[in-house]
Parts: sequence; C-alpha cells; structure tokens
Amino acid sequence: MAALVFETGVATHPQISIKSLDLENGTVVFNWIGGPYSGDCAESFEISVSEHGVMTVSDVIAMIVAQMIAGLPQSA
Repeated sequence: MAALVFETGVATHPQISIKSLDLENGTVVFNWIGGPYSGDCAESFEISVSEHGVMTVSDVIAMIVAQMIAGLPQSA
C-alpha cells in the first residue's frame, strides 16, 4: 500500500508520511521523513459523523496531519 506524504513546514520534521488510518479505533500510523526519528509512530485521533460528516477524505487527512504537526515541540 502506498503512503501519503505531506510537507509540514517544520524544519526539524519536514515531511510526514501517513501509512494507515484505522477509522474504527481512531489510530493513525505514520512516520516523519527527514526528522530525527523515521520509524513508525502511532497516534490517536477523534473523528465522528456528527462533527466531521461533511468533510471529504482529503479534509480528514489534512486535519489529522495538522494534529500530528501541532504535537511537535518545534511547532509551538
């Protein structure tokens, strides 16, 4: 399966690669490209039909990527 790669705008973690989304359990598996750690990471995310039902898949991915970037100490 191909990963989705996004530019982050954060010098220490320039790209994020989303490897999989587990919508049932609310987990995203990803890795940072060009950062200090390139191994697999997993984070929780919340998504619901009532709150996010009108979003496209692209919107949901963008929201999850933003959440991962916001968790970086350098983006504070």
